[in-house]
Amino acid sequence: MAKVDQTKANALLRAARTMSLGANKNTIRILYGNHVAENIDFEPGAKTKLKKGIRGWSKRTDNRRAFSAVIDVAVNYFGFDPINPEASFRQIDFNRIMSV
Repeated sequence: MAKVDQTKANALLRAARTMSLGANKNTIRILYGNHVAENIDFEPGAKTKLKKGIRGWSKRTDNRRAFSAVIDVAVNYFGFDPINPEASFRQIDFNRIMSV
């Protein structure tokens, strides 16, 4: 096996491992180069992942109101400071939260 073939095989193996962690074709292209990304077959189903999280949930109007209420309670009732969240989490009395 020539040195070029071995290097290419190692790059493809590393790219396949990165892909198994959820990387897309653009990420592989950035990390390993365009020649490696073009040699890997990507499934079109991988692009259709739905992102479910707080950002998508909070965009709907009903949920936005609930989200605002939760933030309002956290700031006013429990003394959470969004400017210094780490210090605020250390000072929050979680027993008080559980009693509510």
